[in-house]
Amino acid sequence: MSTFTLEQIKAYKKNGLLKNIAKQVYAIIEEAGRYSLSLRNKTQYKQKIFEEKDETCKVSDATLLADLAMERFITMHLYKHFPDVPILSEESQKINMGHQNLGKTFFCLDPLDGSYCFANNNDNYSIQLALIVDGNPILGLSHFPLLDKTYIGGDGIPSHVLIKNQRSAIDLSKSIKTRDFVGAVSNASANEEEVQEYLRTLGVKKFQRARGCPNLASILDSPCDIYPIFHTNFEWDVAAYDAIIRGADSTHKSMLYSVYGEPLVYGKTDQTEPFKNTPLVATTNPILIKQIFASGKNQ
Repeated sequence: MSTFTLEQIKAYKKNGLLKNIAKQVYAIIEEAGRYSLSLRNKTQYKQKIFEEKDETCKVSDATLLADLAMERFITMHLYKHFPDVPILSEESQKINMGHQNLGKTFFCLDPLDGSYCFANNNDNYSIQLALIVDGNPILGLSHFPLLDKTYIGGDGIPSHVLIKNQRSAIDLSKSIKTRDFVGAVSNASANEEEVQEYLRTLGVKKFQRARGCPNLASILDSPCDIYPIFHTNFEWDVAAYDAIIRGADSTHKSMLYSVYGEPLVYGKTDQTEPFKNTPLVATTNPILIKQIFASGKNQ
């Protein structure tokens, strides 16, 4: 059994252990995916523990019994292999609603992203896990159990997607620089007009619906250049994709930015609502990155 300490993770650039860490994390996520399939046909796991209404999102944020079961399963396995590494998980944070002093190095987990999809037998739910070091996502995994599909990437780990064990590289640095930009618009966003207006200010003329339950996979495997996230979102919602997007761009420019052009940082405990993000935008196009910076300076 491979185990890794907090100090080893902090020194990943010197000891070269990140690929071994990624293999262990992938094994945990795959096992968790199989566990989620065992819960899917059990009605009691689709029971709502509580439901939050969000004016920025058409789909209410429900916590299911399955969310809690998945969180327990994944955190148990993470602590087995990473015994002293803190874990920030969506469900625990929702229930405790307390201030967590995680430090700057921790796992960031959404154990069941797309609870609405899970409850309604949609195959687009996923498990999201990122490893944060010094406030930056250095490893991200996004696993879709029913699709047998996993995105993986990070610092020094070229991003790729595994579909039924077939590996394909994700290279965002080759984004086409001159064409009509395509913007993704989430089906869940209640402020769609605001999102489209923001995209138009950046020169985006075409719009594409984000698939199923909204997620940032739209930026990785579709001809989409930019994906604004204006509905309420937290660090666990985006950390894995942020790491994957960073690992897919050899120019080191593609990542999640605030609408003001600032890179997203993690472990935000010193604010009224810990871990909450401002409106974000994900893009892989260098021209759009420049325009985001320019628009941010004017706000």
